[in-house]
Amino acid sequence: MKTVLFVYDSPIKYTHGGVQKVSLVLANEFDKNNLRCLFLSVSTINGHSINDGDSCQFFLPEKKVASHVNFNYVKTLIDDNDVAIIINQSALGGGLSLLMESIKRIKGDIKILSVIHNSVLANSQNISFRYGISNKLLKLFFDSRLIRKVILVAYLLKYRSKYIRLVEVSDKVIVLSESYIHELKCFIGESSKLIAIPNPISLDHCYKLSTKSKTVLFVGRIDNSQKRLDVLLRVWKVIESSNKQWQLKILGDGPDKKNMVDLASELELANVSFLGLIKPDAEYREAKILCLTSAFEGFPMVIPECQSYGVVPVCFDSFSAVNDLVKHYHNGVIIKAFDTDVFAESLLSLMKDKDLLEGLALNAMSDVDKYKLKNIVALWLLVF
Repeated sequence: MKTVLFVYDSPIKYTHGGVQKVSLVLANEFDKNNLRCLFLSVSTINGHSINDGDSCQFFLPEKKVASHVNFNYVKTLIDDNDVAIIINQSALGGGLSLLMESIKRIKGDIKILSVIHNSVLANSQNISFRYGISNKLLKLFFDSRLIRKVILVAYLLKYRSKYIRLVEVSDKVIVLSESYIHELKCFIGESSKLIAIPNPISLDHCYKLSTKSKTVLFVGRIDNSQKRLDVLLRVWKVIESSNKQWQLKILGDGPDKKNMVDLASELELANVSFLGLIKPDAEYREAKILCLTSAFEGFPMVIPECQSYGVVPVCFDSFSAVNDLVKHYHNGVIIKAFDTDVFAESLLSLMKDKDLLEGLALNAMSDVDKYKLKNIVALWLLVF
């Protein structure tokens, strides 16, 4: 039996973020295919460096990730458990990638699969929106074609060697969308090591759309450097001025939650509720629309998850993988980034047109088959 070692910064818990959840879902399916799975994370968990009672979860003994002590610990872990494959879920994390590079040098027969979970160009794009620049002159400056090109070139020059090194020490580099292969080639050129495997959804649902309520969802980490919930709240102010029958439910937590609660109060929003960090399944069953106003994304699983429940996504085209997930006015709506007026108009149109909304929802439910777990696992097994 082959052993697969998942490597990630944080402990692998189903209730944690998307990478942890995806890792566990994949591991459970790999086990059914005669593959034993282990998890290795950075040492700290609530201030402790312990096994946590889980025989499959291991932690590095030292905080300095690429230390000699940690190297020996991982080497012993690999030897004792006959690890044949390492899935590095922190491919862009400096310490863990350096550690994997050291392991590869002495364990050349181990297959290292490095996974990039975001757009590699995201940090060089949408600067004014990402940082909420409101000054008109500054916004014009950062949004100008020349400055965007200068930032992109500087970003490519700065990180080119990092990505070349990652590809060199990996047997395969896995991105979540074909569009991200093209982005990565901007850094490294052509390579046969680059492949795209999207994240899976493990849901299999079918709902009567007629039983759903007039509810719009936001599901995600409340962090305005990426998710820009503040933009959605201002859009919702426009919605409430024209339509008071719909409600907006916000699922998630994060560093900007208090600020967003205060903003909702300042805007005098009557139909907005903050539900905290909860499993979204029950809310997906009831909702009709999901909104994504992010400055950038990788491959947001909230989109195929909500689609499997017949929830229609409305998103900015702020990341290239959105076109893999959403077909405009077929299974969702894509809004030019970052046109908040059109975003509000599109929401109001969907709210008023029951037949259009139900048609998009039906298409959404039928289109998520390619992300079903069995199909994604089959792609992973081909790489093994």
